[in-house]
Amino acid sequence: MKSTKPPKKAKDARPDWADPGISVPGPLSRAEAVTAIVKSCGLLMDSMPDLIYVKDVTLRNLAVNAAYERFVGRPRAAILGHADEELLPPTLAAQCRKTDQEVLESGRAVREEQDSGTGVLFETVKAPVYSPSGELLGLIGISRDVTAQKRAEAALRAAEERLLRVVADAPLILFQLDARGVFTLSEGRALKALGLNPGEVVGRSVFEVYAHNPSVLDSVRRALAGETISVMTEEAGMVFETHYAPRRSDAGEVESVLGVAVDVSERRRSDGEIERLLKSEKELRQEAEKASRAKDDFLALLSHELRTPMTAMMGWTYLLKQKEVGGSEFNQALDVIERNMHLQAQIIEDLLDVSKIFTGRMRVDQRVVDLGALLRSAVDVVRPAAQAHSITIDAGTPAEARVSGDPERLQQVCWNLLSNAMKFTPEGGKVLVRLKRSRTGVELTVTDSGAGIPPEYLPHVFDPFSQAEQAITREHRGLGLGLAIVRHIVELHGGSVAAQSEGLGCGSTFTVRLPLPHETPRLVPAPGSLPAGAREVLYASLPRLDGIRVLVVQDEAEELQNLSAALKGLGAEVDAARSAAEALKHIAKSVPDVLVADLVMRGEDGYSLIRRVRALPAAQGGEVPAAAMTSQTRLEDRTQVLIAGYQMYLPKPVEPVELAAVVRSLARKKPGPSAG
Repeated sequence: MKSTKPPKKAKDARPDWADPGISVPGPLSRAEAVTAIVKSCGLLMDSMPDLIYVKDVTLRNLAVNAAYERFVGRPRAAILGHADEELLPPTLAAQCRKTDQEVLESGRAVREEQDSGTGVLFETVKAPVYSPSGELLGLIGISRDVTAQKRAEAALRAAEERLLRVVADAPLILFQLDARGVFTLSEGRALKALGLNPGEVVGRSVFEVYAHNPSVLDSVRRALAGETISVMTEEAGMVFETHYAPRRSDAGEVESVLGVAVDVSERRRSDGEIERLLKSEKELRQEAEKASRAKDDFLALLSHELRTPMTAMMGWTYLLKQKEVGGSEFNQALDVIERNMHLQAQIIEDLLDVSKIFTGRMRVDQRVVDLGALLRSAVDVVRPAAQAHSITIDAGTPAEARVSGDPERLQQVCWNLLSNAMKFTPEGGKVLVRLKRSRTGVELTVTDSGAGIPPEYLPHVFDPFSQAEQAITREHRGLGLGLAIVRHIVELHGGSVAAQSEGLGCGSTFTVRLPLPHETPRLVPAPGSLPAGAREVLYASLPRLDGIRVLVVQDEAEELQNLSAALKGLGAEVDAARSAAEALKHIAKSVPDVLVADLVMRGEDGYSLIRRVRALPAAQGGEVPAAAMTSQTRLEDRTQVLIAGYQMYLPKPVEPVELAAVVRSLARKKPGPSAG
């Protein structure tokens, strides 16, 4: 062991802690000198909760306080004169000897943390003890139990780490500003959305960083003035809910501001979407209520329109029964009955046309026709009624204007437009009709000098069952179907129709635009337009479907049987399925050449079926050609059918002739030669 004698010092050199009032007799030993020093502080040492102990240069205990006795669990008499190895657990004793030797060798105080080995942690300070003459007598140690403190510090660190992890992972920003508005903290995942890294703005002034955003600076000024606030802030296209909490000094002055900014952009978008959906729901509900009222008004109107001519016919029929046949009243009665029969027939025809429109069954027989000739014929029909009401019809001389279309339907368009103009033109008024041909098509305009159309009603003028007049108080008769029929017929011909009016009392103009005919127009038969026996001739002219396997999916047994029989009659091999699940089983067994499925079925519909089929590998039927049977033939309905995965669609009711043609065109396998 190295010498414990310190270097020589000046004669009167003395450690700062030494008490100059204590004199140590020269003949006493070192232990007695230390004991004399300690005795002067005995009461003070025993009153302290820390472990206090004094050792000589041989590291034997010369003095301990009551707290040390309690820790060691021995009386003071059994401690004094003994080394730590005899009193403490081995690990702790080794730690103590190491620091004791360091103190004695260096002559300096040493501070360290010590683990007692029993779960108790100490913070220990040891210092050398010198005699008044500067001779090293030993050391004194003070060990404070810091177990609770260390546990609290560890818990605090863990809490801080958890908080930092939360801040780092959560869509928020945690920041702190000093009294001058300089960032002292800036953490959080949401910083990335602003193009910043955690801690990047620390040391910079908020008035510099957000100089471009006055709303942020205004909130900061309020917070630095001592106001606790929560505001919505927009920055870099994002929305933050920002909370400012000023922190005050003991004097009550704001010394810093702690803030949390939570990214609520998604919530704001969700709130906006909810608001939009609520608004849409409200509008749809209003539209539904409006449609319900329109339905009730229409039923009342229909009842009125049907009962009015019926009343006239019943009245005159009763009079005819009461009087003898002959005389002027007889002819008048026949005229009234005939006129009202025609009125009812027209109402029924309009209703049937609208029904065809709604069910997609209205077809056109395409051929090249002269629209000018059809217009002249329609003008001739309404001219007597116009003359009876002193209405002038100026049709000029319609030139020849060829279009591709159905002559009956196009004449219906001309007649409906002229009748509508006549209905709303007062006596002495004028109806102007013009037909001209342009480079892209043919344009027909009908202009009247009548009542005009209110601006709010103009967008709905072609809606079915829609009239600007109230159903009960209206001045003009009719169901409000004519213009709706016009629009649908024109759109079936690939054209468009539009209405214009400057308002009430300013008349109105209706413009129909139709495309020019194709160079080689093809005849498209309309249902019911074939003469007797023609359908059989058409069937006989069809090529056979021999060798083509067709899977027909339809949940209505009778319709499924009819479709299957029609295909089998032309030589096709037919598999019939009553559901989508049954159809998939057929495909799993053997892939058909063509799939024909109804879109509307109980359980799984035709859309779901085709999506499941298209999800299959090609070898298992994923690319089988398919046609959909549907009663909806609007443009958006047809588009949805094609997007779903069908190649073609068949409007219901399905004509066997059309079904055979579709199967023939879709079949991948070339059919064999005709057997006929």
